[in-house]
Formats: sequence, C-alpha cells, structure tokens
Amino acid sequence: MPTFFELLQDTQKKLKSVSDTGATLEAEQLILHAFQCSKATFLSNLHQAIDNADALERCYETVQQRATGMPLNYILRDVIFLGQRYHLDPGVFIPRPETELLVQKSTQVIQSTCLNSTKALTKQCIIYELGFGTGVISLSLAKALPQAKIYAWDISSKAWNCAKKNQRLHNPSNVHFSLGDFFKISLPVKKTHDYAVCVSNPPYIADDDFKALDPSVRDYEPIQALAGGKEGLDVYTQLLVKYKHYFNMFCFEIGMNQKEKLDSLLIEQGYDQY
Repeated sequence: MPTFFELLQDTQKKLKSVSDTGATLEAEQLILHAFQCSKATFLSNLHQAIDNADALERCYETVQQRATGMPLNYILRDVIFLGQRYHLDPGVFIPRPETELLVQKSTQVIQSTCLNSTKALTKQCIIYELGFGTGVISLSLAKALPQAKIYAWDISSKAWNCAKKNQRLHNPSNVHFSLGDFFKISLPVKKTHDYAVCVSNPPYIADDDFKALDPSVRDYEPIQALAGGKEGLDVYTQLLVKYKHYFNMFCFEIGMNQKEKLDSLLIEQGYDQY
C-alpha cells in the first residue's frame, strides 16, 4: 500500500491535464473525500502507509472521474455559495461565484424598496425564481430576507430533488420549490400591497458560444440550464413579454456582452426603468 504522501503525488500528476494550477488542492480534496477524514488527520498521517483498501479504491475511482473531465463539485457532491455548504447532485447546474453578486444586489434593492429603517415591511415582498437548480439563490434570499415569501420553479426533477435536500439542510420557513414549467403556471392575483420580484439566473449561453464551452461544462451540466437560444436571450424575452404587467422588478444575471442587446429588448417592450 502507498503512503498518503505517495498517493498525493500520484493524484497530482493525474490531475495536471484537467487542473494544472489547482491540481494540488483538488488532489487533497479528493483524498479527504474518499477517506472521509479531516485535513489535519491527513497531514498528521502523511508518511503512514494506507491500510484502508476500500477507501483507496474509492480514491482511485474518483481521481479517474476527475481526470476524464467530470467537474470536481459533482464528485464531491457539494458546493460552497456565500459561505454556506450546499448539496449538489450530478446533472444539476453548478452555482458559480458570480451568482453570489446577483443575490447580494437583489437583497440590497429589495431591502431598500420593501423595508423601512427598522426592517419592518412596508410592502409584502413576494419573490419568484425561474430555474432554481440547487436552490441556492432562493435559499440565500430566504436567509437574507426572512420577511419575504419565496416561490421557485424548475423543469428538472433532478434539480427539484437536489433543492429539496438543500431545503432540509438549511431549513428555511419561507421558500417553496415546485417542479414545473414557469411559463405554464398561473401566478396568484397580486394584492394591493404586494411587491412581486423575479430573481433569476436563466440560461444565457448563445448557440455559437455553447459549442465552444469547456467540455467539463458542455458535456456534464444540463443543457437546459445553459443554452439560451440564438443570442442567449430567449428566456429573458419570454419573461419580459409575458410578465410585463405582473412583476414590479426583475433581477437577472446576464452574460458578458449581452447588456446592450438586453437594453434594446427592454426599450422595445416599453420598460422605462432598468
């Protein structure tokens, strides 16, 4: 049996092709995951011979998965978002760090619009999310805005199952995840003091750009969470047209170089504040 140090060196070499600069860190993460041990335990036994054959075999299997391109988060089955750990199942869109900005900015603008200086509601804030994936956006908003009611939809049963696991993990009382097509549901009639907000990180990769995506994204993550049509704006267009008179505010993540086209779409649809 190799020592942990020898296993680390061997794992680093195997991961160089998929993660040159991060091979050392990823090697450690995969070893800790396979052996279910802390980093402190791993380092204190670095030069000890491995005596757990089953864990060693698991490690070899996961290293092979990563070496062939499977995203690290799918192997580890988790993702960190805004400092919180969430469960992640393969086939569910992997949250990116830039989406944290969407949550932070949405929180700020909703607080300034719906809460007074004592954090009391001046309007009943109802947040709707299209395409929740792991559920991290809605669950993060639920923590930041406990006064709000949050409803989220996704067409993927894998996403729904994953989000429900994360709901049980974080236990918010103000989030409801539904499996279904957001564009085929009937939203409730708005009351006088309701303030309806749509927060979404929709698929926005244009057709030509999708073909050029890194294989670790294109070949593993769900296409319906990535591909946004010819210009990447299909879902934005549907939302802005269908719900023009329903939502008081839209909070979107958009792709690079899409702002001008989205601005033109907003003007075309008669939106005067954006």
